[in-house]
Amino acid sequence: MTRDAQNVADWARENGLELNLHKTKVMLLGSKSKVASLQRAGLPQIVIDGVALPYTESTKCLGLHLTSDLSWNLHISKTVSKINSALYSLKLRKNIYTPNIKKLLVSATILPLIDYCSIVLSNSTYDNDLKLQRSLNSAIRFIFNLKRDEHITPYRRELGWLTVKSRRIYYLSCYFYKLLDIGKPCYLRELFIEDPNLRRSERLAAKRNNISFVMPFFSTTQYESQFIVTAIRLWEELPATIIEYVLLKEKNMLLTMEHAYNEAYEYFPNPERRDKVEESMSNLEEVVRERNIAYHELETGEHGERPSRYMSNQLGLRYRYKYCEHIIPAFMNKSWREKHITTYGGYAVTKFRRLYREKLFLEKRREINRQTNQAKVVLKRFPNVDMEALQAAYPKANVKKAMHHSRSRSHHVP
Repeated sequence: MTRDAQNVADWARENGLELNLHKTKVMLLGSKSKVASLQRAGLPQIVIDGVALPYTESTKCLGLHLTSDLSWNLHISKTVSKINSALYSLKLRKNIYTPNIKKLLVSATILPLIDYCSIVLSNSTYDNDLKLQRSLNSAIRFIFNLKRDEHITPYRRELGWLTVKSRRIYYLSCYFYKLLDIGKPCYLRELFIEDPNLRRSERLAAKRNNISFVMPFFSTTQYESQFIVTAIRLWEELPATIIEYVLLKEKNMLLTMEHAYNEAYEYFPNPERRDKVEESMSNLEEVVRERNIAYHELETGEHGERPSRYMSNQLGLRYRYKYCEHIIPAFMNKSWREKHITTYGGYAVTKFRRLYREKLFLEKRREINRQTNQAKVVLKRFPNVDMEALQAAYPKANVKKAMHHSRSRSHHVP
């Protein structure tokens, strides 16, 4: 064992990892009788890089307390202690909370502690489940301000909560269904061996994909409560109506999502992203156009672009129209005539043109003022800046006029 541990440390060192020997410990895994017999016989000392590793009976991994006898007594005790500590903190201000606020606080602080790694605790004993259930009952008493001897079940049903064991079964069933649907993680999916030759009833044959699993052999009650056995039994005991309802609900959800996607579909709905893409595409088209113009001028002496002219749209706004070929002539093309020949007039259109010209003028003036103010800030911070470079950076600003403005003068005394 010392040689194997040293090989692991050497491999980690070769791959740029360092094993913290001060935190590294040794733990035996097995039944209580087996671990006790090994301890009586004398445990060998494991040494890595000259440091003897101590033995321990428990460790904590990702919030889960593991013991040498693979029981959950220590983990449940730690969880109950955390729940009691959280409840004590909540009870200090219980008189100022409404029942709805108390329910929200318990859902945010107590229930996550109970549900954390609940699937792993599938083989938990009755005593451990009773400890967790009593902690949950204390939380329900806190919500409704109940006495210690008052019955809890009606209030738990009013909240819509399940018992600790039922919550674990619910999460285990959901996880097993996702495992069958997605097939990941693979190392768990491979544990469930499908056997189509097993005899099935009509209820089992109606299940999804008509799947039946081989029940692993077990001879102890502890292994009977493992994840594989529990999941297969839950799958076999699940009514076909629930399976059909889940499949129908999933299908309706997918259809609803597809309909919502088709309704909300648009190219780059984020305006900021759309502007960037349009700017990039316009720059790319300009580069390609310049290349084509240069190529055609070298080859034929002409620019090669489609002829164009300025036209007015239906509201009288001018734009550049490029000629293109049409399948039918213009006098027969109704849609083209409506877009390019039909015009609108009246007071509303005249007002629109005036407001549109005013909008363009204000945008142009804002851009000039923005660049002028930025040039003033640069002149104030850098009085000796190159004027030609500044004018190139802010082409719409009057740099010479901005240089004599009061906001361009520095406060520093030469």
